[in-house]
Formats: sequence, structure tokens, C-alpha cells
Amino acid sequence: MQKTIFISYSNKDSEFVYKFKNDLNEVGINTWIDIEQIEPGSMWQDEIKLGIQNSEIVILVLSNNYLTSNWVSFELALANDKKIIPIKIDNVSFEVFSNSIRNIQWIDFSNNYKNGLNLLLQSIPNSFKNTEPIKPNKVKSKGYVFISFTENDTDFVQKLRSFLKSQDFAYWDYEEGERNYHIQFFLELESVIEDSVAVLSLISSSWKLSKWATREYFYSEEIGKPIFLLRCKILEPTLAIAGQPYIDFVIDEKLGFKKLEKELNKRLKETNATKRAWK
Repeated sequence: MQKTIFISYSNKDSEFVYKFKNDLNEVGINTWIDIEQIEPGSMWQDEIKLGIQNSEIVILVLSNNYLTSNWVSFELALANDKKIIPIKIDNVSFEVFSNSIRNIQWIDFSNNYKNGLNLLLQSIPNSFKNTEPIKPNKVKSKGYVFISFTENDTDFVQKLRSFLKSQDFAYWDYEEGERNYHIQFFLELESVIEDSVAVLSLISSSWKLSKWATREYFYSEEIGKPIFLLRCKILEPTLAIAGQPYIDFVIDEKLGFKKLEKELNKRLKETNATKRAWK
């Protein structure tokens, strides 16, 4: 079985990572990146954990974007027994990292990509290199969707997970998520929401009384994350979402999923178009 290198990165640096990953594949190095390896319908965090466990080297793509992602501490904790190679892709200060990272020899890609790549290849053992290029993997998942819900609505969540699988999305939810005890819970939630492609907020009478579900909704709205309100059970009028449109699953569940499919694809298409316009 061929040895694998796990690439840890911020999704905001995906353009760099795709080029970097392809260049490693060209010289016969097998890589693991999330959207190519995580199957639709999977719990994102669990698959990340398996990806790190099954890899012998972890490359950290260090950038200012990477610093703001709380996934960093989660992935570093899992990689504590792996060989770690940090690469710097912009003017990030190493002083903000822990001693365990600062004391590792890093490779600079920020000034000269070609030189950085050559230095990296010299640091990777030959046992990781095939004589033939690695065929590019097809993207398996469109990313993960953050599911915000209360314990009383878990029956509907099961149906939602099956729907997401049919639409080529993975997911994250607190019920299956493994706590990252290196950071506070609210910081962990912020990071998970920020890195998601969309937020599905299940609204019901339980949602209205929830401490965390309402906060997750307001935070997602504040950072401009695509968010969808799904009425999965009867909910009396509430100021929290007064005037906000929602998709109704109470009257006609089948029609609700059809509408969610349409709106989810439409919203993500608009989001991707906006990203391209800013490049």
C-alpha cells in the first residue's frame, strides 16, 4: 500500500493547495486532501481524523488564513506522532505558533514557489515517491454542511443526512462531532461554521428555547454564510426569525426536500460566482 501525505490547510487557500497537490502527484507522491477523499454523506470531522491516522507525513500549509482556523489545533493534536513539514505560503509570523511548530524546520513557498517545491521534495523520503505520476482524484464531495439542531429534532436529522449524501455533501453536527478540547466550545463552533459551505438550521419549538442553536443561526448570518431555515416541526411565531423565509417540511416533507435541493444549489452557485469575481 502506497504511503500517503496529509495536507492540512485553510479552505481559503484552496487555489494554492490544488496546484501544490497536483505538483506532488506529478512526481508520484500520493496526497490526501479533504474534498477528494471524503465521501458524500460522511461526518467531515471523522474522515479528517482517519485521513491523518492513515498518513505518515502531515504538511501544514501555513498562511494568515490558516492562523484564523481553529481546525489547526484539532489536526495538530491528531498529528502529534507524525512527521510534520510546515510550508509557508505568505508573510505569516511563526511567533504566533506553539513551540512544537516553531521548532520544526519550515520551507518557504512565499517568495519562490519552484524553489520551495524543490526543497520540499528533497525532505520527503524516496519511499513516498512512485516512479509514475499519481492520477488525479475526482472531487468526491462539495464540502460539508453544518447542521444546527436541538436534541428533540434528531429524527429529522437522520433524513437530512441521507439527503445531503444524495447531493454530494458531507456534514458536521454536534451529535456526532468529537470535541476539540484544545479550544473553547464556542471557538470550535465558529471555526466549523466558517469552514462549512452552508448552514442548515432546523427550526421548531425546541429551537426557539435552545441556547446554542439560535446563536449558531445569528453567527452564521453575521459572517454571511449561506443559511437555510428548515421548519421541521410546528413553530409558533418568534422575533428571532420574524420575516425570514424558511423551507417548510411540516406540510409536505417531499416537497420540502425538493425545494431545499433547488435553493441549496442556487445559493452555492451564487456564492462561487462571487468568489470568482473577487479573484
